[in-house]
Amino acid sequence: MNSDFINHLTEKLSELKEMKLYKNERVLTTPQGSNIETEDGKKVLNFCSNN
Repeated sequence: MNSDFINHLTEKLSELKEMKLYKNERVLTTPQGSNIETEDGKKVLNFCSNN
């Protein structure tokens, strides 16, 4: 991939993070259901199955 393009994407991602508009996806360690566990060990209720 072109390094200019990668640099552009990196800058844009940094801008989104600074504006608090970047969303980290939660990693699940259990099957999708009403009760799930995340990779940091938190047990949470799952109110949806799609983003």
